Amino acid sequence: MQLRPIYEHHILSEGDLWPTIRSEVIKLLNQRNIQHSSVDLVRFSWAKEDNKNEDDEKNDDDEDDGGDGNVSDIEDSDIKLSPYGTVVTTPITIRERVLPDTLTGEVAFKSSNDILDLLKEHGISDVDVAYRESVAKSSSGPELFTSVSDLDPRRPLSIP
Repeated sequence: MQLRPIYEHHILSEGDLWPTIRSEVIKLLNQRNIQHSSVDLVRFSWAKEDNKNEDDEKNDDDEDDGGDGNVSDIEDSDIKLSPYGTVVTTPITIRERVLPDTLTGEVAFKSSNDILDLLKEHGISDVDVAYRESVAKSSSGPELFTSVSDLDPRRPLSIP
């Protein structure tokens, strides 16, 4: 599964709507005492294996799909198609990261409905809601230096 970029959404991209909705989602999570670490707008994709046998493939070769087989026929031409099957891409999803073992299915269901109702108020019906248990960890530390070859005379200067 791969995380995919979200370039725009016909409603969420207008003005400052996403930051506003994200703030409102956080308020809804807080009202239900959901311990969250982040609220993200995400999309995923993965390769779905085609379960065809060779006889089916021979029959498919005889059919014309109306396209000329060019990459331009594909809506998302920047996505590399997997040689192993069809690429499945999810709708845009609001994903809340919650602390492990702090969210029940019932509370998640009610919270999801609250968020979907909020989206409907803004005329948005094509966005999903999902939860993921995770713990945010700080990755602070000393500044990283660029790598320098062992043979470079500046090597001692690059070691912190």
